[in-house]
Amino acid sequence: MRDFISMLRCTLDAFSFREKACILSVFVLFFLSLLPLNGFAQQREALRDSLKKATAALEYHPDSVDLRLKKAAWNLQLEQWQYAKDEYDWVLNKDQHNIAALYYRAFANQKLGRYNFARLDYEHLLQRVPGHFSALLGLALLNQKDKHHTEALNQINLLVSQHADSAVAYAARAGIEVEQGMLELGEYDYSEAIKRDQSNTDYLLNRAELRIQLGKTEKAREDLDRLVSLGVPRPALKNWYRRLKQRFWKCHALTIAFPCSISFKAWPCQCYFTSSGNKPYSRSSIMSVISLKSCGFSLK
Repeated sequence: MRDFISMLRCTLDAFSFREKACILSVFVLFFLSLLPLNGFAQQREALRDSLKKATAALEYHPDSVDLRLKKAAWNLQLEQWQYAKDEYDWVLNKDQHNIAALYYRAFANQKLGRYNFARLDYEHLLQRVPGHFSALLGLALLNQKDKHHTEALNQINLLVSQHADSAVAYAARAGIEVEQGMLELGEYDYSEAIKRDQSNTDYLLNRAELRIQLGKTEKAREDLDRLVSLGVPRPALKNWYRRLKQRFWKCHALTIAFPCSISFKAWPCQCYFTSSGNKPYSRSSIMSVISLKSCGFSLK
């Protein structure tokens, strides 16, 4: 939900003053409908009630673009991607250059897996508003999904350089890096995102997950404890605390099993450990190489 609000904010920031004035009435509806959700985490039942009211209002004003956009916003909040797309289709049939409808239809198409259609909407939006932050971000994420990894990284790197104060840009790059197996870089970028948005629980949880995988148990615990201090119920983090505990004891057991300084040598298909006295451990210990590396040990 927080990421969705951030995308709304970045969308407005991309417009000139004149463009903001032209579409202000549209985005006011979006913000009025979305802010209560982010701030107070309303129940889905409350969301459905709001959607029902918007649907009822449309029966009396079926040609209202504002009502269509408002209803579509509720559809997005409920993850009803197809219904949202249908509303944006209606709006764009009336006004093919509607900025809000173009962006959010691209977003809905992306969620529906209609990547080619999403790409067309993002490109159309960029023709209307060159340099639009969220459209550029959307294209980078589409390239990642289409396995165009180099293009995705190049685009997101450019976006980060152009929007160095954007937590969303850093978090998006972290997500791409993690998908490509670059966990250390992902951790760094989530840290940069958290510097810029310190209360974002999504970023903190993602960093905690990476730190658990990287064997940085103390730092991972700090992230989880910080989430609790920000209001996340501890039971909701039970799985992460459990995995953290398992990783800690796994690493502790390895330090007992290999108390000496550990060196690592590798030949084709053969590896072994040696103690500080150069006494080799048995080859049955070879799988511990992987375990030690996952616990954060530096093997030499």
